[in-house]
Amino acid sequence: MKFYIKYPARTTQKIVRAWQHIASDIFDRSQDLVPVLTGYLKDSGSLTHIANGSIIRYSAKYASIQEIGRASGQTSKVPAAMIQSHSRGTKSGGTTTVKKYYRSSFTTTSSVSIKGKFYLTRAYDEFKPQLNAALSKYIPDNVVPPEKRVKSKEEKAEIKRKKLEVQVAKANAAALKKPILRAKVK
Repeated sequence: MKFYIKYPARTTQKIVRAWQHIASDIFDRSQDLVPVLTGYLKDSGSLTHIANGSIIRYSAKYASIQEIGRASGQTSKVPAAMIQSHSRGTKSGGTTTVKKYYRSSFTTTSSVSIKGKFYLTRAYDEFKPQLNAALSKYIPDNVVPPEKRVKSKEEKAEIKRKKLEVQVAKANAAALKKPILRAKVK
């Protein structure tokens, strides 16, 4: 499903600027949360501002596994590749040169589960209230879905009260539908 909302150019620019500002904060926080062993994953992170928003990306091959994790026994396909000529160490302590060769694709199964670190998700979650607040300045309430808006304590209490009323009404309706059994005593 695709839908487009047209705003005046000035409003659109303000929305994009608000998003880009928060995206910079999200990226900085994700850099603080990213797991570091060699620094490669952290160094692979990038923030790119584009015309209609921003892209936060971690380009290390294992970035998604570090973010969301991997279950033990999960299979993954390793694509075919041309392996360039390189040196390799030998058991005797020397080196040997391996000639360039073609490695066909294969499937591998993980033997160890990896728990996700959710560094990017946690960073986004920390700034979600600020993002919603910033965007709600420029987007009318009828465009931002109610479940996406930041709710006050009063609004949350009212929603909870209405849900409770619905549950009570359903319970009363269910009780009225049940037949009443009466036993006659002789």
